[in-house]
Amino acid sequence: MTRPNLRLSDQSGFSLVELLVATLILLIGVAGTIAMLDGANARTIDNRAREAGTGLAREVVERTRSLPYTAITPNGLAARLQAMGGMNDSDIAQPGWQVNRRGTVFTIAISSCSADDPKDGVGTHDAASWCSGGGAPTSPPDRNPDDYKRVTVDVTWDQRDARGAAHEQTLINSPGNAAGPSITALTLNGQPDTIVCPNSACVSSLTFSLTTSATPSTVPWSIDGADQGTASGGGTAWQFSWDLANVTDGAYLIGVRAYDAQGRSGATRTKTVTLNRFDPLKPRGFAAGRNGSIVDAEWIANAERDIVGYRLFRSVDGGDYTQVTSGTCSSGASALTTKTACYDPAPPAGTVVYAVRALDRRADGSLREGPSSDPITVTATNPAPQPLTTLTRSPGVGATTAVTLEWTVPGGSPAPAFYRIYRDGVLYTNRYDRTGTGTDTSWTDPRPDGESHTYWVTAVSANLAESTAKAAQ
Repeated sequence: MTRPNLRLSDQSGFSLVELLVATLILLIGVAGTIAMLDGANARTIDNRAREAGTGLAREVVERTRSLPYTAITPNGLAARLQAMGGMNDSDIAQPGWQVNRRGTVFTIAISSCSADDPKDGVGTHDAASWCSGGGAPTSPPDRNPDDYKRVTVDVTWDQRDARGAAHEQTLINSPGNAAGPSITALTLNGQPDTIVCPNSACVSSLTFSLTTSATPSTVPWSIDGADQGTASGGGTAWQFSWDLANVTDGAYLIGVRAYDAQGRSGATRTKTVTLNRFDPLKPRGFAAGRNGSIVDAEWIANAERDIVGYRLFRSVDGGDYTQVTSGTCSSGASALTTKTACYDPAPPAGTVVYAVRALDRRADGSLREGPSSDPITVTATNPAPQPLTTLTRSPGVGATTAVTLEWTVPGGSPAPAFYRIYRDGVLYTNRYDRTGTGTDTSWTDPRPDGESHTYWVTAVSANLAESTAKAAQ
């Protein structure tokens, strides 16, 4: 039997229709892949632009923080930032501020305004530079209302496959007076810092020149902290003059401070000027008199600031003056006292005249003695006032807080010129204070220092004769 032939495979291949369908499927797949790759690339570009834009916005904020506080103004801030490296306007033909980063052009918009914390009072605000909602000025108004700056940065970009915006806002606290103009130099024109008077000629005034770090609104100057007026000038160059007509000798601290329109200022610039022109003046208010076995003397301190001490002198029966160097009237190599009272422990018999002289130092350091005070003739007899009959204290003995003493004016003659207070003893060294007049009937110890003290009071005449001491009960 003959078997039939078996067809093992079809050798005819794909038909044209099948080939077209397969090609179409392949093209669709390739197109999808390309579209997917293109979309991924676009997202990558967009993400990269967004990252760069956000980073640029934060960079602008940080660069703003690096600027001086006074430079953060609505009109000048953008120009200051554009002057920094890498922040220049990359396309000046286009409006606005453009910066090119990572192949993307970013447009930057920045604004700033001052803000006033209402908790510390509200000051006067102008519409151009202050944030809205500042409130009405308080009474009295806040002297320095600029408490912080509000800075807003908007970065936008609009390119193929990259469109978006980044927004940043920050608050920059005011550094206070550090934001104000400072004095960079203070000089005394044509004179040294120590003024002397050669050949009896001396300047009648001193002129000072100064420069400021920025243009101030006002530049007041002071002597030892007391305002004297304002300097004249403009820009960063100013000057002022000091009239010396009624100024006594000594060291003075000249201070200058510059303020801007908002009342901010840098630190005060100071210069010490020493006047050493004349001999000491004669002491005023000199008084002396026998007080028991001693002669008490006291006087008013000289007005000059360069007085280093005083010397007490006496003349017996019209003879020459000799210095009293015993008791409390002199000490040390200079044989003088720095106090305004002393006593002669061994006054001679006869008619004795006392006077006191003040001393300062010449430019070379040697002592210079001024003229004598008005003399006082001390007689052998010098009656003292009657002692106090009553003296109370409150709180009582043992108190460690402020103590008040009260008494009544004693009768008799001579009347008390003042009262002397002794603390913790009745020796000369225990003299603690005195009242102003003989009609005072109370006194308070403002400095008990948390300790318990005992007190005595004496009545003293105009000639410094002293009654016996009355103890406070």
